[in-house]
Amino acid sequence: MNTVIELKHVNFSYGQASILKDVSFKLFETDFISIIGPNGGGKTTLLKLILGLLEPLSGTVHVLGQPALHSRSYIGYVPQYCRFDPKFPVRVIDVVGMALLGQGIVWGRYSKSQMTCICDALEKVCLQDHLYRPMAVLSGGQQQRVLISRALAVNPKILLLDEPTANLDPEMGSKFYDLLSSFKGQYTMAIVSHDVSYVASIVDRVFCIQNSVVEHPIEKKQEAIHGQRMHRICHETCME
Repeated sequence: MNTVIELKHVNFSYGQASILKDVSFKLFETDFISIIGPNGGGKTTLLKLILGLLEPLSGTVHVLGQPALHSRSYIGYVPQYCRFDPKFPVRVIDVVGMALLGQGIVWGRYSKSQMTCICDALEKVCLQDHLYRPMAVLSGGQQQRVLISRALAVNPKILLLDEPTANLDPEMGSKFYDLLSSFKGQYTMAIVSHDVSYVASIVDRVFCIQNSVVEHPIEKKQEAIHGQRMHRICHETCME
C-alpha cells in the first residue's frame, strides 16, 4: 500500500520547551487514525508539521512523497470548533468558498466550476439545502459539517481534524463520527480526539502522543471490549 505521510526521527521545540522527540511513523493510503494525548503533548503541533505550517528542528516530514510544505494543497484541514458572531452575516457558501480563495476568485463571486465544487462538498455532508443560510443560525453540529465541507471543497487526498467534537454534545458528536466513518476508504484521515472508547470502533490505529508517539493497532473483532482497553492503555501510556 502506498505511503501517504511519513515522519522520520522528528524533533520539535518551542524555544527551550521540547514538544516532540524522535517521532517516526507512516500513514498509508486510506488509513484512518486517531491521535490522543494530554494537553501540551504535541497533538496539534503534529498536525501543523504535516500541514507544513511548522518545520521540524530535526528529522523529516514527507507528505505524498515530498516535503510537507509542498503538499498542503492536497490536505483538507478541520480546526477545533469555531464560533461565529451572529452579527456577522457570513453564509454557508462563503465559508465553504474560503477553500477556493487561492484560485483567484473575487469574494462572493464564483465561477460555474467553483459553484459545482462548493455544492458537491456540501452534498457530501448532507447540507446542500443550506447553501445561503447564515452560519450563525446553524446548530453546532451543522457548523462543524460546514467546516468539513470547506475541507472537502479542495478535493483533498488527506483529511486532518483537530478535536472537531470538543464543543458538541454526545449525540451530535456521535453523528459527527458516523459521518467521518462514511468517508473511510476515500481519504487518508487523522483525527485528534479525546473520545477514545468511541473512535476505537471506527479507526484503524490509535496514536498516543506525549512528546513521543506510541501506536496501538485496533483489533476489529473485539471493538467494544478493545475500546475500553484502549482507553485504559492509552491513559497509562500518556501518563508515563
